[in-house]
Amino acid sequence: MTSCSFVLGTVNANALTYSAEETSLQWAIGQAIDCSLLLKEADARLQMKLAECWQAGVLPNPAINFEFNEIRLTGQRSPFRELQASFEISQLIELGNKRSARQNVLAAEASAILWETESIKQNLIKTVTGVYADAFTAQMKLNLLKELHQNATNIVECLTEKVKNGKTSPILQRKSILARHAISVDLKKAEATLASVKRQLTLLCGGSFDCLQQISDPILPITPPRPIEYYLGSICKNTEIAQLEAAQLVSRYNYDLQRANSIPNAIFSTGLEHDSPFGGCRLCFELGFEIPVFNRNQGNISRAAWEEYSIVYKIQDLERQLTARCQDLYADWIRNYETIELIQMELIPAAQELLQIHSNREASGKEDCLERLEANKDLFDLHLQYIDAVNGFYHLKADMRFLCGTDFDN
Repeated sequence: MTSCSFVLGTVNANALTYSAEETSLQWAIGQAIDCSLLLKEADARLQMKLAECWQAGVLPNPAINFEFNEIRLTGQRSPFRELQASFEISQLIELGNKRSARQNVLAAEASAILWETESIKQNLIKTVTGVYADAFTAQMKLNLLKELHQNATNIVECLTEKVKNGKTSPILQRKSILARHAISVDLKKAEATLASVKRQLTLLCGGSFDCLQQISDPILPITPPRPIEYYLGSICKNTEIAQLEAAQLVSRYNYDLQRANSIPNAIFSTGLEHDSPFGGCRLCFELGFEIPVFNRNQGNISRAAWEEYSIVYKIQDLERQLTARCQDLYADWIRNYETIELIQMELIPAAQELLQIHSNREASGKEDCLERLEANKDLFDLHLQYIDAVNGFYHLKADMRFLCGTDFDN
């Protein structure tokens, strides 16, 4: 894109045309991603969940048990003559693949955090694109308003001269002064808007002031949207849907885990027993199981099954909402693009042609400067409308990109 250019208060015929350079915007997006505390917090939670997954995969520790009895502390005989001692080591054995089931649940929860991180990232890209577009168009609008204010000053001076010569009514002069004051108010508002979006952009970029020097650089190309079927087909890539699908996977693995938890664990023990009167040792083995008479974990199994159904219904409802939202966005986007084309291809050329006619008539002495200045004012107004339409185009494109969960060229 090329920036606005003006010559002596007259809008250049090539002003406000755009190319596909994106370097400055991409720098701002990269800076915002690097400085985002929300992304850093999400990454910390992801590392926590991966640590939990690691912990869930370790085997339970074995237990060691020592036992001494029949130690007599009174009498003539040695207190250790009838000593009975035992040494035992036991190990809990988890049956039903509980360990891998726990790991699957936590791994699925980690994938949900990954999609949450991607959603934060995509929303950040949308926000930075919108703020950058606001800053870019605000700077262009500010330049136009300065030129428009100068044009209004020229109109006031022209009418003042005509009032002195008795060629026009003082009422018109007064109206031109009020119009110039109105432009001055708009100019101050534009300056405040530019300062505000600069602060927002600085905040998003982590307090880096380098981005403020790039807001006047070209950003995104203005190209017609693709057919709506393309965007409707990309809704499945929406990050909100991906998060719900990850949650559905978590519930599915949790169902498997709860079924595995219904299978009793086993405790295997082995040890030695020493009985002093007999002067020997015995090697013992023991295997124990829990008897699932009262609790077979059916409540947790049922809850996990219904949780998956619940998420499925949420996904279906979200897909319907996103489809309707996509259709509304697309309709606004098409109307916005048609407005840009109308202003750029028809209205601005017609206004420029009219301005040239008045300039020629002024040069030939058939008109004074007032007609030319009024035509120039109309041309400035069209460019201001064009800037507003371009800003709307950027926001609609960013919204559609976020809704589709993917990056597209147009």
